[in-house]
Amino acid sequence: MAIGALCGGLTYPAGDEENALYWEHNYYNDVRYRVASEGVIPAGHHVLLAEIEVDEEGKFGTGGTVTLRVDNVTVGTGRFEQHVAGYFTVNETFDARRVC
Repeated sequence: MAIGALCGGLTYPAGDEENALYWEHNYYNDVRYRVASEGVIPAGHHVLLAEIEVDEEGKFGTGGTVTLRVDNVTVGTGRFEQHVAGYFTVNETFDARRVC
């Protein structure tokens, strides 16, 4: 899944050739932050979660940590130093696809 545009956004792909889970943030097309799962995600139905905890709640642009979970089990963690200061709206793109 992806939301955003040229100047910023988030991707949350799963099911690549490595069977890994990723969270990626594009900060104004200048810096990309990426967190990957540490192991293989087995085939089947799962609940995928990217839990984001910012350093300063309510402050736009602050850094934070990302925890990736599969079926409520932590499979990866990482850090981002800044995020796009604002919200994505309905005029931004949102894409979801299934990799076959």
